[in-house]
Amino acid sequence: MSLSIVGAVELSQAQVRLIGCLMEKERTTPAEYPLSANALMRAANQSTSRDPIVSYDQSFVETELALLKDLGLVRYVFSQSNRATKFRHIADEVFGLSEAEIVVLSLLFLRGDQTAGELRTRAERVLAFPSTEAVTGVLDDLADRADPLVLRRGRRPGQSGDRYGHRWGDDQSAAAIAIAPAAHPVVAGGSVVVGQSTVDGRGAGPTAVGAPTLADEVIALRHEVHVMRERLDLIWRELGLDGSSLSQT
Repeated sequence: MSLSIVGAVELSQAQVRLIGCLMEKERTTPAEYPLSANALMRAANQSTSRDPIVSYDQSFVETELALLKDLGLVRYVFSQSNRATKFRHIADEVFGLSEAEIVVLSLLFLRGDQTAGELRTRAERVLAFPSTEAVTGVLDDLADRADPLVLRRGRRPGQSGDRYGHRWGDDQSAAAIAIAPAAHPVVAGGSVVVGQSTVDGRGAGPTAVGAPTLADEVIALRHEVHVMRERLDLIWRELGLDGSSLSQT
């Protein structure tokens, strides 16, 4: 998987997803933070508030966490009261991030490029920004650093505000990131990264604003199958049966 550089640190898309989940859960479920590898895997694989949808296994997550630890962005937390090793991010210490900057970055890490208005709405459950201009100020601070952590990407047709994207992962355009996994699923740690349809506006040309194409329908069906398999696995586990053979068909 391609990498891009943030300062002297190289991060994969999976590593960005894991850091974003740690940032998010630190604020939304502080009683459960730091997170175990299993809890972080489940957070990364959520089917809501995530773009793209992914399916990582625990072994893959543990490998990525070890790399993040080597990069100095994650620390292991050991405790006699915890059966499993837990993990916390230290991105705020490494990059000198404020609370508002962490909240904004976590949303960009987990949901892709967004406008200041979208970020303000989605941040409400953890941090209430007084105005859209306040979010824009945070984004501008992150973009105007000597080593920028976000980029201004311009406006989509029909939108009144510029979109912003992070620079921590794949430095391709949002369209390239959204389309590539759908056309060529990325296998990571035995798990397939499932892209979302370009009909949501991330694609280019007619695909972004016109009727769904056959490719869009295939992408949507893949996502539905992915969700159905997760639900079936849960049912099998509740029944105390082994549904692994079904999940692999």
